[in-house]
Amino acid sequence: HNTRPFLHRPTEISDFSVELDQQIVTMRYLTQCLVFVSLLYSSSAQATDFDYDCSGLPESFLYWWACGSYGICRGGRYSQIDCVNGTSYDRRAGDCVPNSQAVTYPCNSVPDDCLIYSGPGHRYPDRNTDPVEALPTCTFYFTCAYGRYLGHQRCPEGTVYDEAQQRCLPAPQVSPPCGTLIGNGGGPFQGNDFSEGRQVNMI
Repeated sequence: HNTRPFLHRPTEISDFSVELDQQIVTMRYLTQCLVFVSLLYSSSAQATDFDYDCSGLPESFLYWWACGSYGICRGGRYSQIDCVNGTSYDRRAGDCVPNSQAVTYPCNSVPDDCLIYSGPGHRYPDRNTDPVEALPTCTFYFTCAYGRYLGHQRCPEGTVYDEAQQRCLPAPQVSPPCGTLIGNGGGPFQGNDFSEGRQVNMI
């Protein structure tokens, strides 16, 4: 039994070719989109000024702490440790401990400033005497938002927190009660910004 070979008519071949070309163009476009998204993601993953930078900091440097977690530098890298299973952070232990043992301020209470602050975010100097290291008042500051306490951070050594400027500065450049500055200091501060535990040159 002889069968005739199946042949596409010229119009069918032309239509198939056009459709194939369109599919190729579409695939190339999607590939380019994926490459662009990949590059965009990788660039956004680069370190920014808002990232916690552990370079030059001592081992086990405590970047910040809250009752449910803390940020620490280990091996030159930043890590956030979350307290789970009924534990809270305790500065004396330097780790998460059972809630019944986490009695170090402020994890045994909420700062009054946070209870009365209803805005989106503000930082206050901690004017309480440090119960762990006996550091000067205003060495630490804490963040409040919408009536909630979000965590404590420590200013670099030799600085205190200036609530008005929302950053850490040397005590002679901060008004009492946290600093020793008398008067307004002659206008905006020009020098070094020690906010976020980092020193950033100001122009």
